[in-house]
Amino acid sequence: MLVRLLSLAVRCGVCAFTLSSAKRLVCNRKRGAALLGNGGAGKIIIVTTAAIPWRTGTAVNPALRAAQLAADTQHEVVLVVPFVPVEDQRLIFPEGVTCSTPQQQETIIKAWAREHSGLQETDFTVLFYAARYYPASRCIFATEDVCRLLPQEQVLLVLLEEPEHLNWYRAGSRWSNQFSHVVGVLHTHYSGYAADLPGGPINKAAVGLVCRVVCRLHCHKVLQLSLLARGLTRSAVVNVHGVSAKFITAGEKKAALLRWQQQQRCLQTRDQQQQDQDQQQKQKQHDCVLQHSNDQQKQQQPQQLELVAACGLPVQSAFSKGAYFLGKALWDKGHGGMMQLLAAHEAKHGQVPVDVYGSGPDLAAIEAEAARRGLALSFKGQADHCCPALQEYKVFINCCKKDVLATATAEAVAMNKWALLPHAPCNAFFAQFPNVLLFSNAAEFSAALCKALEQEPPALSARHLRELSWAAATERLLAAASIQAREWPGAAAQLWDDCLWVPYRLFALLFIGARNTFAPAPKLQQQQQCGAGGPLLQVQQLMV
Repeated sequence: MLVRLLSLAVRCGVCAFTLSSAKRLVCNRKRGAALLGNGGAGKIIIVTTAAIPWRTGTAVNPALRAAQLAADTQHEVVLVVPFVPVEDQRLIFPEGVTCSTPQQQETIIKAWAREHSGLQETDFTVLFYAARYYPASRCIFATEDVCRLLPQEQVLLVLLEEPEHLNWYRAGSRWSNQFSHVVGVLHTHYSGYAADLPGGPINKAAVGLVCRVVCRLHCHKVLQLSLLARGLTRSAVVNVHGVSAKFITAGEKKAALLRWQQQQRCLQTRDQQQQDQDQQQKQKQHDCVLQHSNDQQKQQQPQQLELVAACGLPVQSAFSKGAYFLGKALWDKGHGGMMQLLAAHEAKHGQVPVDVYGSGPDLAAIEAEAARRGLALSFKGQADHCCPALQEYKVFINCCKKDVLATATAEAVAMNKWALLPHAPCNAFFAQFPNVLLFSNAAEFSAALCKALEQEPPALSARHLRELSWAAATERLLAAASIQAREWPGAAAQLWDDCLWVPYRLFALLFIGARNTFAPAPKLQQQQQCGAGGPLLQVQQLMV
């Protein structure tokens, strides 16, 4: 029976290849690297798995990406996001915030993008698809084939944010057949999280295999933010994320103040050295040199006052608080590793207070473990990372190694704080910044923490700050998403992909049935409507 099924899959794959693959091969090679060049305007479609006002990475980053692409290119940008029923919104949106219609949520998305991107206009289109939130997996999944909802004409590029997530529970059409240029952006290291579940190695291998197959079948190219996922076909490692403009602004102010403080320290050191020399000279020479030093200080004072006024921060100190961490209250986010390192540091150097921000399902267990260890961790709940209170922390600690690339870390680096990070692929991008301290073991962590608490971080240059911006991230994205003629899948590769497609669809149908049986979405109390600028898409009761 197994042999017959494999034979059928191969025959179906060969037929599919004969009808479509050859045509795609010729078309793609003609397009080549000029696809995202300076030619005529077309559409760039960004499809993601979450939407503002849910403050998760797959909602925040695509919204800012859409705003920046619309500002930096001549193309029409379409952001495709899920619309979930109000009952589901109450589980994931900020308390008291719900959207009864897609149009209301679109207004919120664009207002948020305008505020956080620093752009005057957010000229992109928002398109919604029907979806549900599944508490068991803490994810949103579509309840219809998103691929068939999208415009088909003049589409230059389709960006799938988390292509594996978008297609796990989906047996619809194949993205790479529907569109001529599909690029996936990986946000999450799912196989790494699966390794912590019961049967870890088996789970890790299975999830990793599924992710690789899904990305291969649906994407012409895959962009990894860091080199965590291995074995992906046609992939490149590049950070295509930036940080909100308000973090860049906060970093510019801190950098200005740090540079002024450095100037002050240099002046004080020079004055002290001059005074030591004066003590060995005659009284007349001492008076002359002292008068000369006072004149130099008076000349520097107007420039210093102007710089301090420009940055708008207290002159006496760049930072008034010590160490902190911000992230979801999940063990996977590195809380356990941070506790172990702090306990080892405390044994040699004494206790270090650390404030912890964030909420989540593991918060109670994390608090209990911190109390058991006797650590000076203070749990503060949720907070805006760019609020004035959090800007005053000098040291950001993040011990997580499973994030593909931590948004909170990028924000802390942009605000010119010290960032203490473990040596890991997810932190490779941050190694270029002078305010990042990497460690490999407890001893290096302890040394880095002592240095960060005792010294001020170096001021970031304008080049460093721009590297963290969405403008720079968009440039990297457009360069990485372009596919040279030689990079397109050849005839043999496309034949293999077409052969994989048949068993993959059968597996997807089984996977959907298992999810609906063992981890269904909550039942709806009433029907919701979804859609914007076109036919209304019904999210029906029990549409799972």
